[in-house]
Amino acid sequence: FGSSGFVSSGHAAPTSMGESFSRSLSACFDPEGTADLVRRKRAQRSEINKYNQQLDQLEEAVSSSDGGRVQQLIREIQSHDSEISAKINNFEKDLHEHRDWAAIESRRNDLWPKATAMRR
Repeated sequence: FGSSGFVSSGHAAPTSMGESFSRSLSACFDPEGTADLVRRKRAQRSEINKYNQQLDQLEEAVSSSDGGRVQQLIREIQSHDSEISAKINNFEKDLHEHRDWAAIESRRNDLWPKATAMRR
């Protein structure tokens, strides 16, 4: 189960027949563009998974009042933020537009004040 309470199968959501046909046609006429899109989507998913994992660990550290671990995780998340900002080709913008980003941002906004308060 993910943090949202649903099981992710790793498969795309069902598409309409027209959308599926359009994707197939696009893949035939622009295989490099399609491969680039797939790479970008996989990279986004990888970063989203990494943020979720980091937030899971931070939540656990806050719950157990492990101040040292909280400090370490805050640094790791901030480092991850810097890595994302340094990526090229609008990666950060595209990541923030991903349908799963709002849940990460909301979770982080709820957790961050508790975590930073433990640093002091």
